[in-house]
Amino acid sequence: KTELCSNFVLGRCNFGERCKFGHDLSEYVRSKPADLPGTCPWTAVQATCPYGITCRYALSHGVDDEAHKLLAATPAQQPPQPPSLEPQPAAEGAAAPAAGAEGTPAVAAAAAATEAAEAPAGSGIPAQLPLPLPLPTSIEKEVNSLSREVQTQLWKNRYDFSRADGILRSMGLRISFKHEPKPLSGGRPGGDGKGDGEQKDGPAASAATAAAAPEAAVAAAQPGQEPLQQVAEPAVAAAGAPDAMQTDGAVQTSTGAEATAPDGVPSVAAAGEAPEEAPAAKRQRLDSDAAAVATLVAEQDAPAAAATAAPATASAAAAAAQEARSQHVEVPLRPVERRVPDFRGKTYLAPLTTVGNLPFRRICKSLGVDVTCGEMALATNLLQGQASEWALLKRHPSEDFFGVQICGGYPDAVSRCCQLLGEHLQADFVDINMGCPIDLVCDKSAGSALLRQPRRIEQIVRSASAALGERTALTFKTRKGYNDGEDVAHTFLHRAREWGAAAVTLHGRTRQQRYSKLADWGYIRSCASSCAAAGLQLIGNGDVFSFTDWNAHMQQAAEAAADGEGGGAAGGLAALMVGRGALIKPWIFTEIKEQRHWDISAGERLDLYRSFCAAGLEHWGSDGRGVETTRRFLLEWLSFSCRYVPVGLLEVLPQQMNHRPPAYRGRSDLETLLASEEPQDWVRISEMLLGPPPAPISFAPKHKSSSYAAAPGAASELDMA
Repeated sequence: KTELCSNFVLGRCNFGERCKFGHDLSEYVRSKPADLPGTCPWTAVQATCPYGITCRYALSHGVDDEAHKLLAATPAQQPPQPPSLEPQPAAEGAAAPAAGAEGTPAVAAAAAATEAAEAPAGSGIPAQLPLPLPLPTSIEKEVNSLSREVQTQLWKNRYDFSRADGILRSMGLRISFKHEPKPLSGGRPGGDGKGDGEQKDGPAASAATAAAAPEAAVAAAQPGQEPLQQVAEPAVAAAGAPDAMQTDGAVQTSTGAEATAPDGVPSVAAAGEAPEEAPAAKRQRLDSDAAAVATLVAEQDAPAAAATAAPATASAAAAAAQEARSQHVEVPLRPVERRVPDFRGKTYLAPLTTVGNLPFRRICKSLGVDVTCGEMALATNLLQGQASEWALLKRHPSEDFFGVQICGGYPDAVSRCCQLLGEHLQADFVDINMGCPIDLVCDKSAGSALLRQPRRIEQIVRSASAALGERTALTFKTRKGYNDGEDVAHTFLHRAREWGAAAVTLHGRTRQQRYSKLADWGYIRSCASSCAAAGLQLIGNGDVFSFTDWNAHMQQAAEAAADGEGGGAAGGLAALMVGRGALIKPWIFTEIKEQRHWDISAGERLDLYRSFCAAGLEHWGSDGRGVETTRRFLLEWLSFSCRYVPVGLLEVLPQQMNHRPPAYRGRSDLETLLASEEPQDWVRISEMLLGPPPAPISFAPKHKSSSYAAAPGAASELDMA
């Protein structure tokens, strides 16, 4: 219990002694590390810091409450001092931070530190560490957070997926989710159990639920009627998870799954509800138009029926509406009716696992990237309402052309997930990862494993695009084949537009190949010609590391399309996706825009890391946990960026992705330190920006990127590009 409970500080912790966080304010203040230099980012924008005294900039808040007074009166615990970064002192002519930096404004201190870092000679390492981070001019709210209401519906298996299920039934596809959504007190699936009105989708869900609850209360309070019996669900609430949820390749069923009748309707006795009036006879099958009209009428009449009719009549009306909705067949949109985002000529940052987080995407946006995409999220985890998985979908307002990436191996899970995202997400497109090579994903028949079943790829794309709707476009990313010598992507990519895809990304490697060889751009060009003839945007991916690579691939693809039968001058690749190249040098997007090789200095690179840390504290928090989370992701990025070789030291331009240079000494000690492949040196760099960690750490990079290329089948770099 060394970490202080934030709710206790705010006076609202309900767990008391059972709380797993500490409630001893004095003990926490005595053990709290010294504040970082600079100003709290929330204080800088005239806002209240949400972390209180747990913020690592707490003394800059200017708050005069008891907790801050106690913190100011208690000597801060000094962390163990790290060893000197470099024994060599700074050059005589190098600018150093002014004496008495405690009274220097944060902006002036940051400018002095940057000037010291950019010293033309000597070490280039600032004398005063850690450096203050740049302050924001405003803190914009991130979007795509999971609301508590939707999360509860997913946990309790009450979210209405009838639209996605209707699409799957119309295609004759299997739905492996064993339980229908649980009925409310009025018999209608969906919602949060507070009303008997119809479940609304999208942003109107909260308003619809709030409006339905008073109507149900009025109906229950009418004279001569029995009050509606509430659904008993303590087991579900205690478990905090849905009764049954599909995973890729398996179905997990909890012990609290309710009994169901032979026709799939939840048992009244098992649910603990009042008896419902069953339909007199099985309704006749209706065509799609008639079913849509019946659904619309039932939805319009549901509020009035709930307020005036008897509970049994309302239950029968809700059951009829649900039956009509289940029989409704969604008419698929034609390709010309779908929203098609324009990727042509745009720079595209690949969805990168772990390191492609929101703060890193903000850095790339400042360096000129056009299209960004969130980290890969598993469809089944999103359907289970896992907050950690939904956090991967967050979007910063600066990301003006943004998509999210999901991964799943079966049409039912992916289509349900796409319906959910289409109703609650602000994104320009949803990308399906069909090229992830790691065993954890492929063993669940997802990722690259789908290349062995092209028919399933078609089923997933058709059902997902229909469930997503016309507001959000669908794309997918794949590789050229599963095993070496078994290229299959060219057999189906040109038909993806008919299935409902707006664009396709092709990585020029097989799953077996991983990153042991260079990407096959000849194969990508041949697929680009056929896709261009079919009117589909194809995005190439693999080993793009400079603006010359960009120009060569785009020009060669255009020439190949012009020489083909149907490509013409407008054929070729729509754009290129940059993955590992952006991790090693994110300024590659500036180089592409400006058509030049940027000989970036060590001080400028250090400023990028400072900006990343500042964005990380806004995203993950400025308290102790947020600082250490920012440090961990900074170390992951440093494990890639250490592979960069400065332009001024290269004998031949440009640097290639597969070139492994020998150890070298940079033009300054800071540049040499940034090129180190030793994890302890990365930790020392993080200490320059975030101060020493609370305890000594031993960092091992998740993707082992410093190994360049591993043996075939090894899990090196995972799905980085």
